[in-house]
Amino acid sequence: MLRNVPTRAIQHLTLLFNSILQLGYFPTIWKATKVIPVHKPNKPPTDVNSYRPISLLSSTSKLLERIIASRLTTFVNQNHLIPDTQFGFRKKHSTVFQLARIVDHITHGYNLRKHTGMALLDLEKAYDTVWITGLLYKLIDLKVPEYLLFVLLSYLEGRTSTVHINDTRSTPISLHSDYFKAQSYPPPSSPSILLISHNTLTPN
Repeated sequence: MLRNVPTRAIQHLTLLFNSILQLGYFPTIWKATKVIPVHKPNKPPTDVNSYRPISLLSSTSKLLERIIASRLTTFVNQNHLIPDTQFGFRKKHSTVFQLARIVDHITHGYNLRKHTGMALLDLEKAYDTVWITGLLYKLIDLKVPEYLLFVLLSYLEGRTSTVHINDTRSTPISLHSDYFKAQSYPPPSSPSILLISHNTLTPN
């Protein structure tokens, strides 16, 4: 829809987005999520776990999120804040390269008659493990620009969700939590947020 707006509207949106970034304020109305439960095939309809929540946000909200995500990712990459051994969720990187790196490491050890051990950790609902307060502390420690800090804080706070089923909808639910709930509002910045939050799991 936004691709078809006239040039004048794009200019107004640009001014609006720049003002939001300068003020560090993410509009409250853009943080309201419409959730539609979609029934999973072959699951009992009376079980709440049988439904997959589909979250819908306004187009302008998602566009602004992409701008924030782009600036955050650019800052992270320019300052080499993510270890070179991190291949997932990064442009021009592939998990195939990670596999090649592991094979090379094993082969090198084998040639030296050494054994290679590997521990694999699988985080279920990885985004939900991101501690917001800890994330903000880490962003400050990494010297992320203040305007990004403020707009991210505003973005994460005061979010609401409304569940819609057919013609019925719930009252707005406040999403107060100390942890990042990607299921409720999966933004484009999710990969960057996850990488920054968990990058200390891998030595630099």
